[in-house]
Amino acid sequence: MIQLASEQVEPGAAIILGAGPCQEIPLPALTERFASVTLNDWNESSLEQVAVSPERSSKVLRLVADLTGVTTQFLEQVTESLATTDDPEQAIEKISALADAVTPQVFSTGQSYDLVVASCVLCQLHLEACNQALALFGATFPQQVQQFRASTRWVQAMYGLARRMERAFIETVHGLVASKGRIYLSETIQGCFIHLNPEGHWMTDGMYRMTHTLELSDYLDARFHVEEFGKWVWVMPPSSELGFVGRLYKVQGFILSIK
Repeated sequence: MIQLASEQVEPGAAIILGAGPCQEIPLPALTERFASVTLNDWNESSLEQVAVSPERSSKVLRLVADLTGVTTQFLEQVTESLATTDDPEQAIEKISALADAVTPQVFSTGQSYDLVVASCVLCQLHLEACNQALALFGATFPQQVQQFRASTRWVQAMYGLARRMERAFIETVHGLVASKGRIYLSETIQGCFIHLNPEGHWMTDGMYRMTHTLELSDYLDARFHVEEFGKWVWVMPPSSELGFVGRLYKVQGFILSIK
């Protein structure tokens, strides 16, 4: 679908948001078609792993930036908060209150793009803030990590932050695309762990939802027009590295224009 979207627009500029190492992105085709391709990720080392042919390297710009604009500041506040208390319950409340107060920013580069690619980014936006907050808490209160992880107060605060980050991200993709451009937006809607039972059949303990609802279209408003829509299943086979547990993901994707 990404390649199809690229064929519907002028071959000017493209941006890949949350690109990571570009494992699921047809980067060779994009660098062949577009005059410039910007790869964005918050993790510089991930962008450094992206292989680009020497003859097209001049077309590729690597942009290290947090799409939410708030993760670093939030984690700094968490660190400061943990230094002010020796009570884990009080620390949980303080960190949760900090999460409640975060207002994600709309990301912009100051230019518009003929193609904006956002492949399975929505459900990842809050993970760095969540995981690093857990790690910081665990470094201070190693015996209470599970208490923090299971805290209703923390879960609700992080759920609210994740939804706010998602809403800001939808504003981001709308603001980045050119008037006659296209947006490729996809997301993992549900996932599950799969394993073999003694009889040799694949089993799972159940699917878990990774987005606000089970329809990616629920994130879209009247400013977006659906050009194409697809659903597919992506399977990560079991391996010894993963403890012989595989993963199955249900994905939905759109090619969007703006009105």
